[in-house]
Formats: sequence, C-alpha cells, structure tokens
Amino acid sequence: MCDNEQTWNYLVNYGYETVYDYLFNWFRNLDTNPPSECVTDDYLIWMLENNDCLCAEIQRWMVDSLYELTYEELREDIEANRPWMHDNVKFALFGIWDQCFWREDLELKYTDAEINADVILSLVPIESDICPGPHTQVWPPAGHSCLIGSRDGVDPA
Repeated sequence: MCDNEQTWNYLVNYGYETVYDYLFNWFRNLDTNPPSECVTDDYLIWMLENNDCLCAEIQRWMVDSLYELTYEELREDIEANRPWMHDNVKFALFGIWDQCFWREDLELKYTDAEINADVILSLVPIESDICPGPHTQVWPPAGHSCLIGSRDGVDPA
C-alpha cells in the first residue's frame, strides 16, 4: 500500500519531480520519473491539496500547456481528448487554480475564451504572501521559482 507522503518525499524531495513535472506528465499521459505505481488519482489530488507554493508551478504549467489555446479551449481539450484525466483530479486542479488566481476583476476583464498564456503570465498568485521568491512572471523564471520539495528555494535536482 502506498503512502502519499512517502511517495512525495521520495519523488520530490529527492529531486525526481516537481509539481510542474507531475502536471506535465499527467497532461501528456506520461509516467513519472522514475515510474511509480503510487502516483494515482488519489495521490495527485493529495499533492494538490496538501502542499504550499503550488500556484507558481500551476501557473507555469498553464502557460506552457496553453500554446495557442485559450483557457476555455484548454478545458474543452481536456474534456474531449484526455480520457485518462479523471474528473476528480480535474476538479481538484481547477479548484486550486481558482484559489490561486481567481479575482473578480479578472472575471470582469476577460471571459474564459479571452484568457490566454499572456493573461495567465501576468497574474500574481495569491500565495505570494507566504511563498518565498519573486512572484511576478514565472515563465521564464525571473529568479528562483517556488519548487515544491526544494530546500531554501533552490532546485534540488
């Protein structure tokens, strides 16, 4: 039986993965590095719900994943073309996204069809008060970014 925290400690704290890597691999249906039978939907939800400093990593993943898509098109693509992405994990991811970046003024300025990589890149995560490091544009990083599992903000890899 897998223990989420032990899996996290092994794969993240020892430099194998970051939250960005998990999201990247999940989005593309790739294995973790190294592969782990413990990386399940339950683990991904636990990872999203039990870690500080997620917003910068999610923002970086969103900017990278949008390519030429809008936020609305990304959600539609996930629904139509990624059957391995189960609803419970999608709800957790987009729930964290809303917690990190939803602002009433964002909703007033843009529809989901207008939110693209440039808009996402301009957002400042809510976590900026508690997460060390710069919280302006995170892609490309303007300094060290908030890496989950890092020590003192330095990439352990």
